[in-house]
Amino acid sequence: MPKKSGRAGRKPGEHIAENLQQQAVAKASASHFAQQYRWWMLRRILGFTLIGLGAVMILVHVLMHLANVQVVSMQDLLIGYPTGMVLMVVGLVIATRR
Repeated sequence: MPKKSGRAGRKPGEHIAENLQQQAVAKASASHFAQQYRWWMLRRILGFTLIGLGAVMILVHVLMHLANVQVVSMQDLLIGYPTGMVLMVVGLVIATRR
């Protein structure tokens, strides 16, 4: 006996069960998307925060050396600028990662 296609061939509860299953899949997919978006936004915020901190650290060191303030001369140069650059590079990596 050939199977009927379409709604006429289905049992009464089949289309309801199929609809519920499609809704559950759509809801899980939307939930997964929302979770990914939240993580992406947190990474962007963290990345740009690190970029800002690195830029501020470099700017402060430039201004300190232009004002000829001597904290600890060579140690300050070897720690301040590289740390600021590392913060900026790490921030760029985190912020631009997909």
